[in-house]
Amino acid sequence: MRRSFYNWMGIAGVLHILAAIFSLGFYHFDEHFQTLEFLSLRLGKTTATELPWEYSHEMRAWIQPILYEAIARGMRWSGILNPMDWALSFRLLSAALGFISLWMIALCIPKWTQSEKTERWCLRLLALCWFVPYLHARTSSESISGSLFFIGLALFILKPARVFWVGVLLGLAFQFRYQTAVMSVGFLAWIILLKHPRRKMGDLIGAFALTLGGGIILDRIGYGHWTFTPWNYLYYNLVQGQSSEFGVEKWYYYFTELTRVPPLGALVGLSTVIFWIRRPKHILTWTTLPLFLVHTAIAHKELRFLFPLASALPIMIVLGWDGLLPHLTSVWRFAQIGLCLLIPIDVIALVISTMKPSYAPVKFYNYIYSHHVWESPIHELYYSGDDPYTIIRLKTSFYKPESLKTVRFDHFDEIRSTLDSKGSLWLFYAQPELPPEAGTLAPLCKMEYTAFPRSLNFLNVFPGIQRFACRWSLFRCDASTIGTH
Repeated sequence: MRRSFYNWMGIAGVLHILAAIFSLGFYHFDEHFQTLEFLSLRLGKTTATELPWEYSHEMRAWIQPILYEAIARGMRWSGILNPMDWALSFRLLSAALGFISLWMIALCIPKWTQSEKTERWCLRLLALCWFVPYLHARTSSESISGSLFFIGLALFILKPARVFWVGVLLGLAFQFRYQTAVMSVGFLAWIILLKHPRRKMGDLIGAFALTLGGGIILDRIGYGHWTFTPWNYLYYNLVQGQSSEFGVEKWYYYFTELTRVPPLGALVGLSTVIFWIRRPKHILTWTTLPLFLVHTAIAHKELRFLFPLASALPIMIVLGWDGLLPHLTSVWRFAQIGLCLLIPIDVIALVISTMKPSYAPVKFYNYIYSHHVWESPIHELYYSGDDPYTIIRLKTSFYKPESLKTVRFDHFDEIRSTLDSKGSLWLFYAQPELPPEAGTLAPLCKMEYTAFPRSLNFLNVFPGIQRFACRWSLFRCDASTIGTH
């Protein structure tokens, strides 16, 4: 088992590194605007008025942006100036924390099962579960807080005497994502009600409070004055119902959302419920079920709110079914056939989620910045419609070169007249070819880059590929090509 442990954890480590490298961008806009754009404010690249509304309400913790600031300033001091490289380092840090949480959880498996076969399946799924490397590589508060929480949980299972550091880890998880407080409450309840009360529980609570105090100091640095961000978050989202303005869902939202990824998503949901029912006294039930129930009760729901559970779900899936199927003789043969089909599907989904960009336009930003630094700088970028450096009406100043100016035009005739006066210019368009209304401008413009190569257009036949198939394109227009066509 020792060799099997190191082999599967080695595979998991490689997949986490690949996910950090290739899944650039973000899953949800909050992953960018409430972390990297807050960092951009600290670096002087953006202004407070350009940040999302959470900043003015002082409801986001500063621990993550200030941590990133220390990394970014260190890299800038060493001569690494590309924000894409900074973002990569942030993803590598997230992936490292996620991998550590898997390693620690894996060490707990022998305490949760006496079956070597079950232990091997747990290790396999920890390493190869299709969504785990991708979620762990995200720079989102959900992913980092979940990793920190399960590192703390596993540390308690393995070394109960080190409750002070368990408290620190739970406190850090809370600072990154306030909702993990629900998981911590379930954790403490499990200790007190199902285990003998620990003499050092005061150390755990004290360490949690110490971490909370450190977070208040960091928020003082970030906002410039004293404020209690956890209360602001609770007040504006739940008391005033601000979160409901972003959508209200039925109580069964999470079950229906999982079915959108058949058959793997539905299997995850079913297996988790089976685990909760079959193992009501398990520590993973006491820590994961409360988070699910609270988010089910809250009107505004998003699947990402459950991402903190990523590290524990592979174990829960295996332990949920452990010893159950052989007793269901009528479906056992079908279950074996289904398992043979699910394994290749999981591997395919794992490769796709690990290797593809999470948000393809970030590739466009990387090209602009790299060209801006290593070749002739792009000082002006003309565009029609939406500014490429504006997403959901918020500026992405983190990726934008400070000397780059974006200029909007309403008609291609304006670009043609500007080209005649300037001689050359750079043009952004959201498709790989200029439209017919570009007229005589089209022959003068050559596409220099597109975020989705035209050679991969055949992928459009697959549903859901639109998020990856971003066609953001950059054209170099040159008036000197007149007469050569």
